[in-house]
Amino acid sequence: MEGEVTSQTVSRGTLSLALFVALCLVALLAPGAEARPPPKRSGPLNFDERRCSRAIEEWRNPKTGRMETVARSETCVLFYTYDPLAEDDEERDFGVVWVQSRVEPRNGWCARRVASDLFVSKDTKIHTTRPKKTQGTGSSRQLRVKLGTDANGAGAKTGTVSETIKIFPKKLRHSTTTTDTSRVFRQRWSGLRGKPLNFASGAEVSWAIDDPPDALTSGLTYRFEKRGTCK
Repeated sequence: MEGEVTSQTVSRGTLSLALFVALCLVALLAPGAEARPPPKRSGPLNFDERRCSRAIEEWRNPKTGRMETVARSETCVLFYTYDPLAEDDEERDFGVVWVQSRVEPRNGWCARRVASDLFVSKDTKIHTTRPKKTQGTGSSRQLRVKLGTDANGAGAKTGTVSETIKIFPKKLRHSTTTTDTSRVFRQRWSGLRGKPLNFASGAEVSWAIDDPPDALTSGLTYRFEKRGTCK
């Protein structure tokens, strides 16, 4: 049996008689806990802000009537602006949006699918995203996520943001879509994992001069299965 809770805010559901749980966390623009140390930065990129959200997901055990923790999760969005004095575009300013997310299954619950999303307003252009390729792996390994920006060719130097994460079987996919209100860059993992999962992704963006993005958010959706044991 499957239960699902989705909304535009942190959702905590009581899912009786459920073996599967699908839950959603959206990080709104409020300061909060840090997922982990910030990524490395170089070149003419100025750090602007970091905003985070954290959630504890719970499930009521139908046999005992007690609440148990399914998972802890957190997502952070970081914003870097490309120094306007280092580029000569007369119409647009540039920057990098970076997302750090983490999911920690607990008490015999296993993550089956996780999606880490970056949302920007529709009037904000996405020029480049990273990671770019689908990553399939039969065993855990290190993945360096690195994004370079030269203000879409208007900059004299390249600024970079990078971070190394460990990825786990089975697959890590990426896609960019557009909704009625946002452009979305999604990082999707599928597999079976009962221990922490970290995610990192980034996008080079631009906006009209003196009109910075009014919406930069990150979000997490995930599905858990109660198995007792998993890797």
